[in-house]
Amino acid sequence: MKKLLISLLLLAFFAPAYAQQIKAEGTTKAKEGSKPIYKIKTEKNIFVKMRDGVRVAIDVYRPHAEGKFPALLAMSPYSKDVQALKLPRGRGFAPEMAHIEAGDTEFWVSRGYVHILADHRGTGLSKGKFRGWFAKEQ
Repeated sequence: MKKLLISLLLLAFFAPAYAQQIKAEGTTKAKEGSKPIYKIKTEKNIFVKMRDGVRVAIDVYRPHAEGKFPALLAMSPYSKDVQALKLPRGRGFAPEMAHIEAGDTEFWVSRGYVHILADHRGTGLSKGKFRGWFAKEQ
């Protein structure tokens, strides 16, 4: 779980820089990319029972279509509602948006991914106690 979360955070951090590098090299790859083709279906405040019985609150954003889709999971102590805020377009990195760690929900879901945003235990609507980043139960 920690490896997945770290991988997602690294992807969110380095992907914009990679896209800028491709653009700077004169290719059209970054401009073409995938196209947003799905509308978004949202399910908010679903409680998922962990193996120790603590219930964690999640929001699920999925393509509004039939079928199976790959999923991206993001957990943050900075509220799943904050993580779902729309990111400004065309500005690059904005320091005032640095607390949004989960990535751009609209971007991913419209391109065929399920985006699951969760409150860490003991934060937001999740039950339990937040004990820091490296506690086994986090």
